[in-house]
Amino acid sequence: MPPAIPSCQLSLSRVGTALAMTGKEVPTFPGVSRRFLGYPFPEAAMLGNLSKRETQTTYLVNFIRLLPILEYCVDCIEDAKDDMVLLYSNMWRNVLAGTEPDHKHGTIANAKRTAYLICFTELLENSGLPSSTVDLHHLHSIPANWCGVPLAEANTANADLDIIHTEVAREIIWFINEVNWRAEMLALDRFLYDAEQLHLDNDPQTPQERRVIVIQHMQHWGQTVVPPEDVIGQDVGFASLDLGERLTAAFNLIEVMSTWTLGGAWCVMPDKLKELDKEMRYRFIRDGEVPPVRLIDQFEEEMWAHYIHSFVHVFARAPSLPRAIRPGSLSA
Repeated sequence: MPPAIPSCQLSLSRVGTALAMTGKEVPTFPGVSRRFLGYPFPEAAMLGNLSKRETQTTYLVNFIRLLPILEYCVDCIEDAKDDMVLLYSNMWRNVLAGTEPDHKHGTIANAKRTAYLICFTELLENSGLPSSTVDLHHLHSIPANWCGVPLAEANTANADLDIIHTEVAREIIWFINEVNWRAEMLALDRFLYDAEQLHLDNDPQTPQERRVIVIQHMQHWGQTVVPPEDVIGQDVGFASLDLGERLTAAFNLIEVMSTWTLGGAWCVMPDKLKELDKEMRYRFIRDGEVPPVRLIDQFEEEMWAHYIHSFVHVFARAPSLPRAIRPGSLSA
């Protein structure tokens, strides 16, 4: 599993304890249905915590085979309220395991897997994919390559896959987690940003226009939800060893969050975070001084606590958060 960013992990733990979350909560925020308990890409923790390397390899290879379709779904979202393709973790397990001819014909497990594959196919087609491009039962016939590294030849059965090297597996899981974090943040912005109130003198932004603005505002994203190959394997943004880059990423996220007004008191930025943000900007932008690491850590913890509170308030589950990619790259 790619290592957690210390400020993210600490804030997640503290908020989870404060809210006494059980994992059984359901969304009650206006317009948010239970489907938002699902994920646009498989849950990273589900993949990273698998005890059997063979199972992890099967899931990751089949994910790579699915990747062009999944990237299309994420890139082509116009309104996150309506057109996000989301699956619960148990559905993702069946999709990622069920992409070759099944030898359990007639069993309850096979019937359940088939039902999930049909459901996923319908979701994909509803997102705009032509039906001819969606055939989950024959994905095993597609070769799998990751950043130029061949993982599986065409028509390789799950049982015949070579175990994926730990470094490659970590990169793929980091990539999956990064896309989930970005897509979830954009979905949260869709529910909390009030385009009409903030644009009284102009025509309100469409959801698609706002989405583009937020993507561009997060500078280390490279103007895309899906990280390009040239940044995979690098610790950037919140995970960067460059403290200036970490601060810039934090400023970007806070500027986005500062426009959220539809969540009531839950989503109002706390005074402590406002004060730290002002101090960090004064030192870094005006004086050209990089604040002490201790102060940056405190700033980030307050920022992530506010983000996590807002996310839980809207979606009733813990969010995906950015991670580092190299063990030991960030110290707690």
